[in-house]
Amino acid sequence: MGFKIRLIVLIAILVLPTSVWAIHPFQVEETDTQGKGKVLLELNDDYTKDNSYKTTSLNGILTVGAGEPVDLAVEVPYLKLDPSPATNSLSSGMGDAQIRIKHRIYENEVKQSFAYQFYTDLPTGDAEKGLGTNHLPISSIQTCRREMPKKDLARTIYSGA
Repeated sequence: MGFKIRLIVLIAILVLPTSVWAIHPFQVEETDTQGKGKVLLELNDDYTKDNSYKTTSLNGILTVGAGEPVDLAVEVPYLKLDPSPATNSLSSGMGDAQIRIKHRIYENEVKQSFAYQFYTDLPTGDAEKGLGTNHLPISSIQTCRREMPKKDLARTIYSGA
C-alpha cells in the first residue's frame, strides 16, 4: 500500500502543473573568485511581464580566473522586447554587453575577506530599437564577508556613474 501511495504522489508531482517563483542566485555578490586558470560559463534566462510590456532576456556569462584573487568576466544578453518602449513594436537582438573585473584584496585565516569589482556596459545593443543605451557607465561594488559558525554575513556596497 505504501508503494502505491508513493508512486501516485510521484506521478502527481511530475504531471500536475505547478507555479514556481525563483530568482537568480546572482543577486548576492561574494568575495570568492574562480581561481587562476579556471573558467565558469553561466547561461540563464529571465522573463518579465509588466502590464502590456513583456521582456525576455537570455544571458551568457563567461568568467575566467586571471589569477588566484582576480576574475575577468563578460556578459552578453540577447533581448526580446514586446513591445519595445523605443519603437512600440516587437524588437529583438543583442543588448549591451557588460565586462567586469573582480579583485579579492584581503582574506585571512578566520574567513574574513574583502573584494571590489568594477564593471561597465559596452554600448553594443541597438539603442534605436530599445536594446541598448548608447552610454558607457562605469560602476563598482565593494563586498565584505565574514564566515561564522552556522552563519555567513556579507555586506555589499554598490556605486555607479
